[in-house]
Amino acid sequence: MNRRLICFVIYSSLLFTSGCWDRVEINNRAIWIATGLDAIEKEGIQLSGQILIPSSMNPQNGGGGNGEKNFFLISAIGENVTDATQNIQMKLSRKAFYGQRRVLLIGEEFAKLGLKNQLDFTIKDPNASLQTDAFVVKKGTAIDMLNLSYPLENIPAEAPLKEHFQAEGMNDTSYLHFLKAANSKGIRPNLPAIEIGNFQDGEGVGKKGEKSYQLTGSAVFDQDLKLCGYLNMDEYRDQLWIMEILKKRSLTILIEDGNVSLDLDKMGSKVIPEISRNKKIKFTIVLTGEGAVIENNTNLDLTQPKNLEFIQNEFNKRYKKQVVHTITKVQTEYGTDIFGFGEVIHKQIPHQWRDLMNNWDKKFSDADVTVKVNLTIRRVGMSGPSLRK
Repeated sequence: MNRRLICFVIYSSLLFTSGCWDRVEINNRAIWIATGLDAIEKEGIQLSGQILIPSSMNPQNGGGGNGEKNFFLISAIGENVTDATQNIQMKLSRKAFYGQRRVLLIGEEFAKLGLKNQLDFTIKDPNASLQTDAFVVKKGTAIDMLNLSYPLENIPAEAPLKEHFQAEGMNDTSYLHFLKAANSKGIRPNLPAIEIGNFQDGEGVGKKGEKSYQLTGSAVFDQDLKLCGYLNMDEYRDQLWIMEILKKRSLTILIEDGNVSLDLDKMGSKVIPEISRNKKIKFTIVLTGEGAVIENNTNLDLTQPKNLEFIQNEFNKRYKKQVVHTITKVQTEYGTDIFGFGEVIHKQIPHQWRDLMNNWDKKFSDADVTVKVNLTIRRVGMSGPSLRK
């Protein structure tokens, strides 16, 4: 009897055991590390990708040394992303695997047409990673970007990912943030922008005359997920500061015939919404930061309290003006709330949000915004007074 019971339990458990019937061996996979999307006139879209070359990762084969590439580029045209993906698969001897993809590049023309109906495949594909850094290629195409080399990285697609991290952006979650914002009425999405150019004579990475790329700010999208403009790097950092995403920032101001630089490593932001009886909306933004003076090219002795207070006030005034400029630009030129002010109202005054959310972009553009910047200089360096004194 016990034997029958044991057999029954064993056979029953097999019914609920997940098997490996759909497993694909690693040797039969094409490891996709970067995706590019471009618009093709009258032909739909072009899907491109960097795929890892397996032999390049084998130390016995040199690991991609001797000038050999660790990847190859492939592309195909289709009516939509799914169609183009199928057409690419026909060119591959292995099944494309997107679980290791780290970078998504979107050509400018593709972004202008709108992403609402083209990115569905990235959400529904269970093998595609959403922990991806996504970029818009400003004034360029994704396939051109994927064709470029980068001297500091064996896999060029990793370069923009690391540039974004070094710039204190959203690291490798910008695409996930984009998708969340795309499904919210209180914030509009944007993505970091990267630009191709002949960066030379100390202006960029690479040999003189050789094309390379660098992070240049962010791309702003409207409610239909269509590209409507760009922010430069200073404006992009302002946005991340307001959203309390920025972790550190170096600031520089001009003082008479010199300049001072401040390195902030502790930053904060508070957004306070107010709605009057006549439904007028006002936001007060309080930005804070603490840091140290890392360079003083003025005649001021910053070990003197009055001089330190003067410099601190100058930083506050300069960057208040900068942040106000950024917010005004977004309100007047783009009319789309990339700062998430609507989400703040939704969280802090939810009963008011119900009457505002359906026409929020217009109300955001008309809102009054006051900015306060309160910076604290903790240290002025080890050398004491400026060497110019």
